[in-house]
Amino acid sequence: MIKTNMESFFQSDYQFQTVVILGATYTNLQWFSNCEEIHVVDANKELLDTLEISFLDKGFHFYNVVVGKENSQKEFTEYNVSKYNSIATGAFLYELYPGLTIIDNHIVSAKSISSLLSTFKLDEDRSNLLLIDLPGIQFQVINSLMSSDFRHYFKKILCYSPNKPLYENESNTNSLVSLLEKHSYDSCSILREDDDYSLVEFTLNKFAKKISTLQSEHEEKYSLLESIVDSVEKSKESLLKENLELKSNLERFKLDLNELKSIKESVTQEKSNLQKKYSDSEQQIKLLNSELKKARDETDEMHSFLQSISERLNKKSLENENLSKLNKCLIKRVEELEKVIKVIEFEFNVIKESLNG
Repeated sequence: MIKTNMESFFQSDYQFQTVVILGATYTNLQWFSNCEEIHVVDANKELLDTLEISFLDKGFHFYNVVVGKENSQKEFTEYNVSKYNSIATGAFLYELYPGLTIIDNHIVSAKSISSLLSTFKLDEDRSNLLLIDLPGIQFQVINSLMSSDFRHYFKKILCYSPNKPLYENESNTNSLVSLLEKHSYDSCSILREDDDYSLVEFTLNKFAKKISTLQSEHEEKYSLLESIVDSVEKSKESLLKENLELKSNLERFKLDLNELKSIKESVTQEKSNLQKKYSDSEQQIKLLNSELKKARDETDEMHSFLQSISERLNKKSLENENLSKLNKCLIKRVEELEKVIKVIEFEFNVIKESLNG
């Protein structure tokens, strides 16, 4: 990158209409006095009050806000050297400045860059400049900006980037360059270089909108493709699952079929046995019918015989009854005769005795 300076940068023919400054401790606001609208954001209220008095009625607007990666509660650390105040945690900072001490720690409500910019009513078609001086969190803030709708609102971005990370998880200039180049910002020059931070200039590529449109179309197509692939994968998984279920069902069907075959064979055998039993039963029925007919015939004959006997018995009974009556008469006659005989015998004996005497 080319090394130049802030004076030559602002003395160029390039004119900015709107400027947004995040962190005013390290910046000379006189550089922006010719700009139409300047939004200055800083966590140090005393500094802002002083600046507001100096730049009254010159298009400057001042905001006492702590900028962060997102809208959240953060611990803000104040040092005895105010330009290192930050919501980031110091690390190599103490090695570079052994006399640096913390004078206060307190919780603040940090605001994301997209939330902040939405209050400024920026026009994307104007010549806008963004200057970032946020020690320890510049990469996070720019990364948040590049993920928002404001990523291409600025024709130029100036950012203080560490020559060596001074805070925990702080990114270096190379990481910052890679991030912004990925989003169509070209690194142009180093406007200021100190022991700790360098001010790096980035310019929005003139084809950024077209690139952004193409990227959006590409992302849409990629998203659609991912959706199709995901759908295909899901369909594939579903088909594999269905295939496994079908295989499982087929195996069950085969088992059921074998069982049915076995049942069929058993039923066929039983049917054959039943048919044989039926045939045997038919023969037995025919035989029984024949025997029944014979028995009926014999019964009819027996009935006729019994009827004949009954008639004969009835006739015999009548004869017996007549004989009984006759017998009774004969007995009575015999009895009468016996009486007569007895009388005769008596008379005979009397006569005999008479004769003997």
